[in-house]
Amino acid sequence: MPHSSINTGYRKAASISRKMCLLLLGVWLVLTAKAQVNTSQAIEMGRAAMFYDDYITGIQYFDRAIEAKPYLAEAYYCRALAEFNLAEYPAAEDDLHKAITFNPFHVEYYQLRGICRIYNEHYQGAVEDYTQVVKEMPDNQDAYYNRALCLFELHDYRAAGEELNYIIGRWPRFARAYVVKAQTCLEVNDTLQGIFWIDSLLSISKREPNAWSVKGRYALQHGDYHLADSCYTQAVRYDAGKAEYYLCRAQARYALGDYLRAVNDYDRVLAMEPEHLVALHNRPLALGMAEHPQHYRQQPELLAVDDNEGSNRSFLEEFRGKVVGRKSERVFLPPYHADGQLLVVEGGRHPLYCNDARFLEVVRSTSAENAKPQEAVQVLEHYMQTGHRDAVLFYNIGCHHAAGGTLEDAEKAFSAAIEADALMAEAYYNKAVVYLLQNKQNLASPLLVKAGEMGISKALTLLNQLNKK
Repeated sequence: MPHSSINTGYRKAASISRKMCLLLLGVWLVLTAKAQVNTSQAIEMGRAAMFYDDYITGIQYFDRAIEAKPYLAEAYYCRALAEFNLAEYPAAEDDLHKAITFNPFHVEYYQLRGICRIYNEHYQGAVEDYTQVVKEMPDNQDAYYNRALCLFELHDYRAAGEELNYIIGRWPRFARAYVVKAQTCLEVNDTLQGIFWIDSLLSISKREPNAWSVKGRYALQHGDYHLADSCYTQAVRYDAGKAEYYLCRAQARYALGDYLRAVNDYDRVLAMEPEHLVALHNRPLALGMAEHPQHYRQQPELLAVDDNEGSNRSFLEEFRGKVVGRKSERVFLPPYHADGQLLVVEGGRHPLYCNDARFLEVVRSTSAENAKPQEAVQVLEHYMQTGHRDAVLFYNIGCHHAAGGTLEDAEKAFSAAIEADALMAEAYYNKAVVYLLQNKQNLASPLLVKAGEMGISKALTLLNQLNKK
């Protein structure tokens, strides 16, 4: 090959190589641009927000982590945890599916998805999740119990009964398993076995209101009203806060002609549930029989206890292993929204005005839902560099820094807002929250007291939560 041809070939190869390098560099820049968010810090900030029951703010942090690294299983799991506490079960189940897709080796992902599927009435899927859990955690009593209840809901009473036999054999003092076992027998009309399991539980412990209730309902359905009265009296003795027990006992007492005590039971029901239809209908009938029995040729007919709403399934306890707590209060107040020249802060003591009308356009551009926090901060800081020193400006910068997870910058911005306007209660509140997210409770407490004194009631609520925790 001629020398010039070789040089030409090298030049072409070099050109292609440079183009490939540029192309790869471009892809790398795109990826690193997305990854500029510190995902670990964002997840930690989200977890901290959830610790204070602020699931909405937590979701915002997890959104940023997922936007930066859409393959990060932990971020999907954390967001699902927040969504679960907000009762957004379909969204939580979807996020958990993604978390498991990216990392199928975390048993807690299956645990939470099982609970979400139960609330979404995807019982078969929940059975599959709990099967995975018991493979990894063979001593997890809750997983076996929840799987048995899912099988019960699927009307697979044989499989549910076998599961419950295993639970009772392994944990013989697990009271709720006996109750559900009895119920599986009653569902297939095996009354003797159902009562046997209830009596077995009561022989272990007589302080089980659900067991007395199941036995009482059976007696009520078969016309043994004395036994029903006795059983529901025991149920009330060990759980005086359940309206259904009083309602069923009232029905038994009415059938026995004990009208005044039936009225007393209906009064208990209405004290707990003032709009209870059955109690509202039956109480006057029982009272009429007690006061004017001569006016009645026969006993007027009562409304029966609803066999669908208060039937067998009402005896089942809640599924176990749930995440507790569903309170949701925003920790970070949202950025100001421009409305003419009035900038309103949600939850604030009073509307706050911006001193510079030109700033309104900046706020409009940075308050948009699709505005990127870092871009918004750059616009705001550039405007500040022109000599503008308004408390509202500093406050907005603090909100954007906080949303982005740069807490030290947020702290400085809220401090500047307080220096510019010592009456800006919202700035005290947000600065306190920033301290809490940095585990500086001693610095946060006086700021929360100050914000509460200035009219932000949520500050006192958060202070109470902090003291309890």
